[in-house]
Amino acid sequence: MYNTKVMTIEIPSVKYGEFVVYGYYGGVTCVECTNPDGGITITIPRMSYLYYIDVYTSDNLPDSIEQVQQSGRIANGAIYDLMGRRVAQPTHPGIYIQNGKKFLVK
Repeated sequence: MYNTKVMTIEIPSVKYGEFVVYGYYGGVTCVECTNPDGGITITIPRMSYLYYIDVYTSDNLPDSIEQVQQSGRIANGAIYDLMGRRVAQPTHPGIYIQNGKKFLVK
C-alpha cells in the first residue's frame, strides 16, 4: 500500500498487552497496546510503502531468526537499481544489485 499523505490506521481488534508489528519504507516498528479497552492507532509517514501489519501476544513476539534456509545459487539473477526496481539490463551509469552483490556500470 502506498500513501501520498500521512496515513492513520485504526486496529480495534488488538487487545491490551498485544503488540502490533508493521513494516514500511523507512523501517519496522513494534508498538504495544497500552489502552485498557483495547484497540490501537498507528501512523504511517507520508510517501511510504506499507509492507505488512501483524499482531502478536507477548508469547509469540518474534525475537530472533528461527530458521535459515540456503537457496541454490543463481548464476544470473534479476538485476535491481538502488531504488529496488527490477531492470532488464542496466543501460544508464550507476550502481546495480545482482545476486545480492553491488556492481558499477560506467
